[in-house]
Amino acid sequence: MCTVKVYARSWHISCSFSITMKRQTRYCGAIRPIITLMVSILLLFLALAYQVAATDLPEKIAPGLQQRLVGSTEMIPVVAFFKVPAAATLQKAGNLILAPRKVENHAALISQLQERKASADFSQMLTELAGHGAVRDITSYWIADVISFEVSPAYVNQISSHPDLYYLVEDKPLQLIEPVTVKLSASGHTGAASAIDVTGVRELWNQGYTGHGRLVCSFDTGVEGDHPALVGNWLGTNGGTAEQSWLDPFGTAFPTDGDGHGTHTMGIMVGRDGADTIGVAFNANWISAAVVDRGQSLSKTLSDIIAAFQWAADPDGDPNTVADLPDVVSNSWGIPTGLLAPCDETFWQVIDNLEALGVVTIFACGNEGPDTRSIRNPADRGSGPLNSFSVGAVDQNQPDLPIANFSSRGPSNCDDNIIKPELVGPGTAIRSSYSGGGYRVISGTSMAAPFVAGAVALLREYNPDATVAEIKNALILSATDLGVVGEDNDYGWGFINVARALDYLPTPEKANLQIVNFQLAGTDNAILSPGNTTSLELVVSNTHVAVTDLWVRIRTDDLLTSILQDSVYFGSVGTDGQIDNSGDPFLIKLHHQASLGKAITCSVDFYSVQHGFINTAAFPLITGQPAVGQLFNLGNGRISYQVSNFGTSRCLSDSATQIDPLSLLTLILADESGTVYDGLPGNLDFLAVDTITLVNQGNIKEARSTYQTTDGNLLVAQATVLPAQAGEDDFVLLKYQIDPLYLMESLYLGLILDADFDGGETLIRDEKDFLFGNIADSRYFGLRFLVEGSFSGRSVAGADLKSGTLTESEKYDLLMPPASSPWDDCGDLGLMVSFNLPLLSLDTEVHFAVILAVGSSRQQVKSALARGEWQYNQVTAIESDEDNILPALFTLSQNFPNPFNSGTVIEFSLPRSGDYRFAVYNMLGQLVDYRQVTGATAGRQVITWQGTDRNKQPVASGVYFYRITFGGNSQIRKMVLLK
Repeated sequence: MCTVKVYARSWHISCSFSITMKRQTRYCGAIRPIITLMVSILLLFLALAYQVAATDLPEKIAPGLQQRLVGSTEMIPVVAFFKVPAAATLQKAGNLILAPRKVENHAALISQLQERKASADFSQMLTELAGHGAVRDITSYWIADVISFEVSPAYVNQISSHPDLYYLVEDKPLQLIEPVTVKLSASGHTGAASAIDVTGVRELWNQGYTGHGRLVCSFDTGVEGDHPALVGNWLGTNGGTAEQSWLDPFGTAFPTDGDGHGTHTMGIMVGRDGADTIGVAFNANWISAAVVDRGQSLSKTLSDIIAAFQWAADPDGDPNTVADLPDVVSNSWGIPTGLLAPCDETFWQVIDNLEALGVVTIFACGNEGPDTRSIRNPADRGSGPLNSFSVGAVDQNQPDLPIANFSSRGPSNCDDNIIKPELVGPGTAIRSSYSGGGYRVISGTSMAAPFVAGAVALLREYNPDATVAEIKNALILSATDLGVVGEDNDYGWGFINVARALDYLPTPEKANLQIVNFQLAGTDNAILSPGNTTSLELVVSNTHVAVTDLWVRIRTDDLLTSILQDSVYFGSVGTDGQIDNSGDPFLIKLHHQASLGKAITCSVDFYSVQHGFINTAAFPLITGQPAVGQLFNLGNGRISYQVSNFGTSRCLSDSATQIDPLSLLTLILADESGTVYDGLPGNLDFLAVDTITLVNQGNIKEARSTYQTTDGNLLVAQATVLPAQAGEDDFVLLKYQIDPLYLMESLYLGLILDADFDGGETLIRDEKDFLFGNIADSRYFGLRFLVEGSFSGRSVAGADLKSGTLTESEKYDLLMPPASSPWDDCGDLGLMVSFNLPLLSLDTEVHFAVILAVGSSRQQVKSALARGEWQYNQVTAIESDEDNILPALFTLSQNFPNPFNSGTVIEFSLPRSGDYRFAVYNMLGQLVDYRQVTGATAGRQVITWQGTDRNKQPVASGVYFYRITFGGNSQIRKMVLLK
């Protein structure tokens, strides 16, 4: 006997047979075929029954859940979505949406959401089924019309037939958008990555926008809360509670990250470790929900993401507060292919409601490129140009910003005519924080999305009242178009330009105060020196709204720097006006143990009686340097080299070999009298005279700087060159031009460097190359000295170089050619390479170059050094004095009139009779006019310049610099020619 029973649209099949066999053998032959036929029919029937059971399910059940139901008997976690109007409820809230972040509006909107209830009839059905054990773990949400629960497979069809149900999906684990590459990176960098510059972020930093007062959020694998780059700006230790600053379905009370991905993305948004700035909005605070692939078998589900959206809408659970409401949420996750139908609307309502509350939501588009239609859900949503704002990745290390091969492409899965993504950002070899307190260099669209999220924080700092739509529109309209003209499915609208985005935002109804200039001790060339107290004056500009009763406070986290006078009253400043604190300076004292050449970041907070806190700004002070002293990390994606404008570097990081071998590099000079100039610790004899200039030429990145000796006798122009082309990016080219400003008989020149490898290093001379190596770890670092004539090299104990204990005579002896050059394998090696050059006239200039290279073998380093020499022979960035001497800024009587249109008078005084030189340079540092005057008398001197070059031909309108050189001292001023 066989019976088939059907219960409530779910199949239940039971079959039984009752056959009595006669013992007589004559029946066996007749019955056996009948039994075989019956079994065959039964198996066919069962197969058809299961096929009907799997295909006759309603369209309300997601495809992934339909597959799970076949043959399943265990309870299945599901999420139920209910029918809602075409527009989310909050989109009908009228004027509240125009200013959702106002306290009263936020409370009203949250109340509207919480008052909405999922279908009462559906909830009652679930309660009844729970009483029979068919349903359990029921959770309702107010951020959207959603209920999550576990259900017996036998009751899925009954539940899905309810008229109020819109969609039923399995509550499956989410997928992290896995990085394409992950490489180690050393800490100890100073300055920001090159990606900061190409996105326009640095321009906003220079205007004072650093994320102060803003809050970012991530839905990711978590965050390592005690990471040095992130510990200082977690909201939980900046006025917030742990509950409103950290959401973890596993119940941890302090931010943690077992994977590292979330720590990396958060670092891109807000990370900062001392002078190591890795975050776009490094003064913003952060919160995070650890709801994506937790690693170590800890995976979270769709319902956890919904819970995260609800948490982010009101993190502290009090609708009457908005300080806890994030400005932006960065998402690095997507729905696995096949779990939901194409263009599925599962997350549309939670996204819309969160954004209706004023929170911008950003999605990484995925790393499944270069295939088309490869963007994940919900980043592929195509219901409008501002919904599910998705971000792709480019290689920002290439001049033309090509789309990264891995970056997912459009169009949307919703419609072939809907272009995706919206924008692209830097996503190749991005250095940021990682779990374990370290750093990694990672590629992926998950690195590009937080760049855009960090940019949102900067835009919100500029205009806190800007709506979500206004911010997204500004990002789109300001993007740099790439690829084919207009929007396309590779680049979207183009590459993010956050500085230009300000032009597309409404003018904020508040003041904005910026630091225009600052002076130490009231002069251009004063320095902050160890053991001394120095006065500081600021020039502050204001835009938008006038401010009365302005107070300014300065602070720093540097332990060896004390602000003795930290708060100063500035007074009133009108719209587009400027104000300073001359006569009432800040007072800064530097501890006597502070090292020279160190960057100290000073943060400045602006307050007024009527506005309270207005905004913040920041600027660096370099110890032992005038106000123009700078440190900058020049990078090409593989190498990051620290450039300064005072002759010293302390970092060369290589992400490929995972080394940072350079702990110190400085120029060293000496004249025939034994006077030595260098940048070794404890003795900094070079002073910056101009800010660093960045130049990009094709696949070449270049930083130019100018500095002079403290006595003004020698002027140095330096160019640091990095090739950006992949495969040829493993060397740094340093080019020097030394310009003596008084007549010397000879000049001794050298380069001192100290290389450090874990476990010790060996120094080898290989023809004209010097190689440091750690043979056990296959890591090498090399130097090639390029100079006309012979040079010598010798090993030096690295401890002597770093201790600052070498005397001037010992340094001078190091510059002299050694009797022999034995290499000491002392485990801490430094290197001195030097040469001597006779100087026959005052116009003699010295040119030489140095190549630094890294690699995993001697052969790789040698090859890189050879390519560096070829590069040097192709392009010379530092030419002769007549082509490229960068102007220096020193005190000199200002020309009059200025600006001028025909001629101008330049006055100066000589303390004694003698010879002087007069030179005029244009903005490019090119020599325009030149005069050599002999036998000038002491006292007042007057020169009239008619705006002509050395051939007496008129020059164009523009900014020019004039320099007087007398007795080894140079003074420079700026003038403006207008025609």
